[in-house]
Amino acid sequence: MADGLFQMASSTGITSRLKREENKIYHMTSTAIGIDLGGTRIKGVVINSSGDILSQLYQQIEKENWKEVISKAVEKLREQVPGEHLVGISAPGIPNEKNTCIAHMPGRLNGLEGLNWGQVFGSETWVANDAIAALAAEAKFGAAKHARHAVMLTLGTGVGGAILINTRAPGKTFTFKVTGAANGSLW
Repeated sequence: MADGLFQMASSTGITSRLKREENKIYHMTSTAIGIDLGGTRIKGVVINSSGDILSQLYQQIEKENWKEVISKAVEKLREQVPGEHLVGISAPGIPNEKNTCIAHMPGRLNGLEGLNWGQVFGSETWVANDAIAALAAEAKFGAAKHARHAVMLTLGTGVGGAILINTRAPGKTFTFKVTGAANGSLW
């Protein structure tokens, strides 16, 4: 499901203080809204810091309406679970260095490249590659929770992947180095 983004949001630190500094994000809330943008639909969820799903939704998108559908989904999730939330977006493509937008994704979802989601939602927003978000979720809450290394392949409208290398021992700060592939590029 939309697990990757939502647990990715959690794994980036929703229990610490909100601050962007040298490509790191910290947040002082106990919940996160995550949106997974796919080629034909979006998945949205609100989770708590334990990864429990508090609310979720699925909505079909078309080439022309994807931005409006995402904006309405975040609004609806905010209504369903009131409070201050970290917002995260996972999408195909390569995010910029500050993780505020998708910097490179040619040929799909016209207008996605360079779109600053923080400005769309009026709040701090974390943007990640969808395959990397999925792997972060598995490393934080799922099948790779106790793994030192892991490989994620994502199959949907497109194909993506990510590699987890040298996680720290369980119980220590969750940090990882992840490499992904999108549109034939490695980064």
